[in-house]
Amino acid sequence: MKKVLSMINNPFTIETNTFSNYGSTLFIPPGTLSKYKATASWNKFGRILESPSLGISDIENEDTKELRRYSLDGRAVKDSHKGINIIQKNDGTTQKVVVK
Repeated sequence: MKKVLSMINNPFTIETNTFSNYGSTLFIPPGTLSKYKATASWNKFGRILESPSLGISDIENEDTKELRRYSLDGRAVKDSHKGINIIQKNDGTTQKVVVK
């Protein structure tokens, strides 16, 4: 089962192609379920669960480094930019990060 973690308390509308698998479970901050269910395309997730354990803001292995950063449309960018950033790491993983 794939999981998506969002730490956004006030979700904003996202493009329908932001996530490739809306069948994943979306974990959200406590007390935000009605907001997510009312916001396009967050409401496309088949399973949305409030999680009390979202107090961790970042975990990073010392050996894991950011290799490249891309905008949502696939353009390489140098720094964080407002919106969704896609980060490619040296361990082969990618991460989608929302920057306000």
